[in-house]
Amino acid sequence: MDKTQQLASILDRLTNDSTSEEAKREAREFLKHTEPQELASIEAELAAGGAAHEGMRHLCSAHMQVSGAERKAFRDSLEDRHMVAILMDEHLTILSNLDRLEGLVMPADPGSGDERTSTLEALNKLGQTLVDAEPHHAREEEVLFPAVEERGMAGPPAVMRAEHVEFRQLKKGVRDIAAEMLESSSDDRWRELARTGKHLVALLRDHIFKEDNILYPMAVQILTDDNQWREMTTRADAIGYLPGHE
Repeated sequence: MDKTQQLASILDRLTNDSTSEEAKREAREFLKHTEPQELASIEAELAAGGAAHEGMRHLCSAHMQVSGAERKAFRDSLEDRHMVAILMDEHLTILSNLDRLEGLVMPADPGSGDERTSTLEALNKLGQTLVDAEPHHAREEEVLFPAVEERGMAGPPAVMRAEHVEFRQLKKGVRDIAAEMLESSSDDRWRELARTGKHLVALLRDHIFKEDNILYPMAVQILTDDNQWREMTTRADAIGYLPGHE
């Protein structure tokens, strides 16, 4: 069994039984012995083949457990106002919002009466908050990605850009479907809203993992001119930051 088949098997078991400690253990072991670049390639192949979002979501949780110490060490090596440090700090804010989103879309229905209204209002507001994270992605697309592409690293930025396009639509979907449901008494679109939210959580968690553990460290490694980083920071400042990270 090659590594792609091995990961596909793990994902199938996580999808069918998210409480399987054996599958979780195998996922953690698989991640420990797979280089980030190879993992990104395998995941892209599985996603293109229709890998279940639920299994990918549980794999993302394993990602975070395995990579936590390495991520912290890399982040601690950067000055707090370094452009990449701010991007990583903003990721923690985005991940917190994804945790909230995941909790809101897990029930089988939005509830009734005041509970329904509260759930849908929270989803509408949270969807807008995620949409408003656009300056984060703009700093990557307009400043960081072009810099690393000029140094010959074209693959990872291209993958990240494509994912930005996809989850922009998902964010708007969460916001807009929740708003539509608030204006009506029908819950016909709840399953679509929940599915959109869960897909966004899985995709964006995995996206953040790949940026924190692959793209950002590579960028810091190949961009060694401090003057270039200062110029990039000036351009990033002009785009803006998420609330609390100014």
